[in-house]
Amino acid sequence: MKTVAAVLSAAIVVSAGAAFACGNSMRFRAREESVVAKASKAYRSGNYAAAAAVAETAMKEADDLSPGDRRALLRTHGLASLKLGNFEKSVTSFVALSDETKEPFVQVKLAEARIRDALRTNQLNVTAKNVLEKLAADGLLADADAWVALAHARRLEGDSTGAIAACDDALKVHPGHPEATQVMTTLSVPKAAPSKASVKPSSKS
Repeated sequence: MKTVAAVLSAAIVVSAGAAFACGNSMRFRAREESVVAKASKAYRSGNYAAAAAVAETAMKEADDLSPGDRRALLRTHGLASLKLGNFEKSVTSFVALSDETKEPFVQVKLAEARIRDALRTNQLNVTAKNVLEKLAADGLLADADAWVALAHARRLEGDSTGAIAACDDALKVHPGHPEATQVMTTLSVPKAAPSKASVKPSSKS
């Protein structure tokens, strides 16, 4: 009887230990998910600084993020950094994300970040522009900010007509988009000079 009781007692201890470990794992998993949700919620509410900070901290401190959570944090960090004008950080996040997924949206935002980063010194990232041009031709540029980035790139190439068209597309996606509206006011399509009617010299008798 003592042997049976000892075995039962050991089984209870083992079961309790397993339950405790499982509980810890679930709590840790819940913490991970809340970090992802917290970063996403901050981004959706327009608090881009908080979204970037939460995502960056989580990626540095959480040792065993699931691949899905890491991708979600990279996406939020890249988008928030883009909104904040931290283009180098945005490029870094989207490069890391593009290594794991070839999703068109990721390629769009990576190209946009690269174009905007180059624009700080009034330079054109031709490779990034070509990516946006291709995605636009394929009907995959449904994001107003990306259309405006393409407008900037076309403007730098001297293509005012194309830049205006890109701003028009941005405004179709997001009516009243502030940056598209502002860029549009700085662009003008060259107009042909009005022809002057020929004037015949008058004859004097």
